Amino acid sequence: MDQQEFKEIIARNIKHASGYKGWHQEVVQFISQNLLQPIKNDNFKQLQSLIKAKPVANISEITERLALLFGDPELLEYYFKSLKREGQDFITRLTWEGSLPYSDAYELFGEDLVIISNKGRNGVEPVQAHKRWYPYLFNGDYVFGYLQQTVAQKMESGKFYYELPPFMRMAYARILPKPKGYFLEGIQIPKKWQVLLTETTVFEQLPAVLTYIQQDKIKRTTKGFLNPPAVKAMQKKLRLQAFPNDPGHIMSLVINGLMPPFYKFPADKSITGVLQYVFHQQDLKPAMLDAALFPLNGIRKVDYYQLQPDSLKTVFGLLKILPVGGWITLDNIQQYVATHFFNLIPVKSYFDVQISTSSIYYQSFNEGGTAAKDQATRQILVTGALLMAAAYGLLDLAYDPQDPTIWFNDTVNYQDCRFSACRLTPLGAHIMQESKDYIAPATSSAPSFTLDPESLQISYTGNPLQATGLLENWTSPSGDGTLLFDLVKVLKNNSHEMSFKNSIEKFKKSVAKPLPAYWKEQFEQVLERSGYLSEVSDVMVFKISPKASELHQLIARDEILRKLIIKAEQFTIIVERSHKQAFYNRLATLGYLPGLGYPQPFNEL
Repeated sequence: MDQQEFKEIIARNIKHASGYKGWHQEVVQFISQNLLQPIKNDNFKQLQSLIKAKPVANISEITERLALLFGDPELLEYYFKSLKREGQDFITRLTWEGSLPYSDAYELFGEDLVIISNKGRNGVEPVQAHKRWYPYLFNGDYVFGYLQQTVAQKMESGKFYYELPPFMRMAYARILPKPKGYFLEGIQIPKKWQVLLTETTVFEQLPAVLTYIQQDKIKRTTKGFLNPPAVKAMQKKLRLQAFPNDPGHIMSLVINGLMPPFYKFPADKSITGVLQYVFHQQDLKPAMLDAALFPLNGIRKVDYYQLQPDSLKTVFGLLKILPVGGWITLDNIQQYVATHFFNLIPVKSYFDVQISTSSIYYQSFNEGGTAAKDQATRQILVTGALLMAAAYGLLDLAYDPQDPTIWFNDTVNYQDCRFSACRLTPLGAHIMQESKDYIAPATSSAPSFTLDPESLQISYTGNPLQATGLLENWTSPSGDGTLLFDLVKVLKNNSHEMSFKNSIEKFKKSVAKPLPAYWKEQFEQVLERSGYLSEVSDVMVFKISPKASELHQLIARDEILRKLIIKAEQFTIIVERSHKQAFYNRLATLGYLPGLGYPQPFNEL
């Protein structure tokens, strides 16, 4: 990154910050306190001249001065070493951890950094000895009336925290020792760890999943959010391979969650073609983010502009740098994301968001301020996105049997479904790293159907639970490896000719085979018989009082009424709506006015 790009980042940070004058004051103080030091640095001399010429600077000049100090690693190291030990530790933690609760800062310095004051920002003002850190203090959850609380009550809650602007974190990261997890480092997993292999499975499961979706069995809201019962039903009916700590539906959730809402893949689309589309789609939807953040409730209530679905692309980008076949721990990946300043704030408002009581982040999310919520949400997103990649065969997963945060099982609430480590599969390298000469694994479990040419019997090979699940709308069990097309069931589920035709079209897509002549004859007979009975919807029905004997006689004898009335029986007459006015006119001529079904006495009108 060159100096001009760095200045542009500073300018953006200043635009969204209230403490930038404090940042500048720190530069001024550093220069003034070191005028007599033998610092041989051109930027130091330039800052001396600028500050001497104009101590009070405008925003453009502040940006320039911040860039001169923080854009120069040598000069920044002078500044860093001028701080006391606790100040250096404070900066180091803020750089690598992103934010620091006030209570942690209190422990680090051994005393309060602020005091309660009606004059200060957010009801506090800095202790003079720690004034330099005040511009980095934020109140992540302001509650009216908190001024009556003690410092300990306010600060220990975690709602107050310190945070450096992004450009400072980037600058300090260049000069500070790199922490554990800064680099992605492969490990040898212990033999006792459980491994979930996914690459072959996706070639077995995904055809059934796509067919299931093609049948419109996965319901969504108008905004594309998944219907939970439909998701659970799919995992159960298709017997999808579940994650080892899956409460029974997370695999189905993350598979469907990444599918573009309301889009159906062509029947001839290859599995790798589907994956290329799914993982390189540009227009990611809030529904996809909702699925990845499954331990969080209320994402659907958050305004669209407060959600960042493209955060998923950032996480999927990690797959481009993972080594093929090498195991990387989830903790390493989380730390890598945290220390490389990934722009991962998928949710910008937590007003309607709650977290599952089964999540390991439950306490920090509920009791912490905005920074704590952002950190928990970022880690949940990384885990959820990697689970999505595993569900599509791009990652294998490994599980430490001794880790209680992984195996905590609650079938009622959404837990995190964490894992211990992951490794990129050859399929993942093909999709995300564009590796060539990929050969798909041989599979035999995907259902394949054969239609009997002389009966409505269907034989199948492959996974029987998937086969019966895919065709359950049209068939009944007939025996081992066979199903019977249940014409009665299909007719009961379709109330008219067009519905029946649509159902048969979906059946043809599900079996992926042309219909034999015998089958076509059976369906054509049904359609032919449908012409024997037609629904007439645009008619009017009138009830006649049994006491109206004169009207009964008129209906039976009046030639005009008899032409307008379709049927008259059991004190009921039926008239086509197109004859409504003519029918009313004739009744008026005969001295009758139709009622509304609830007559009132004249004196009550």
